[in-house]
Amino acid sequence: YPELDIDEIVKLNPTVVVLEWGLYASCIPKLQSLGFNLLITNSDYAYDITQIEHNIMQIASYFNLTGEGEEIVNWMQSQLHEYVGNVRVAYLDWICPNGDFYTAGGNVFINNIIVASGGINVFGNLANYPLLSPSNLLVSNASVLVVQEMYNYTYTLSLVKQYYSNVPAVQEGNVYVISGLSVDLIDEPSVLSVYAVELFHDIITGKAPHYINSSWVLENLNISLPVF
Repeated sequence: YPELDIDEIVKLNPTVVVLEWGLYASCIPKLQSLGFNLLITNSDYAYDITQIEHNIMQIASYFNLTGEGEEIVNWMQSQLHEYVGNVRVAYLDWICPNGDFYTAGGNVFINNIIVASGGINVFGNLANYPLLSPSNLLVSNASVLVVQEMYNYTYTLSLVKQYYSNVPAVQEGNVYVISGLSVDLIDEPSVLSVYAVELFHDIITGKAPHYINSSWVLENLNISLPVF
């Protein structure tokens, strides 16, 4: 994310500055010292979709647009479905050259997306984004493996085959590499996160291709941003 140009903000002389804590917390003291009215949100650290809805209503209430905020929240709810399942999912956020990997624990947003889509996060008993070894993935008994693309699809698959070939998900051909917009939907909590639930459900039910890029997401999830 680009750094804030505070001098340019000063020139604009805004009535209020809406600031995301997870992105620009370091700028808050400076902006406060300059006398700006700040509306600080924290969606970047949301741990579930309910918290995103809460942040939407926080902004709507500040600007006296409660009705519009409620419409957005209602739209989000209309896009969600009650999926129930027990598919064991492992999500690899990053693979190191030696096969160690970062994953999502049970207290982060990605875990909520996996559970809402009808899956079970095999590392849901851990916290934050732990660094684990290939042996941890093996004993997890994951039946579906979702991996963020490492540079390109071919290199990502080579890492998976080199280090995780004995994992059930790999042996059964249930490896899904995500890139572009599909990563953004899952990793970046927002109004559009409702589509991440549908994306994960398509993955764990075998409806999605094994390489999911931005083009596939746009063509198959019918993504649109609600405006009220």
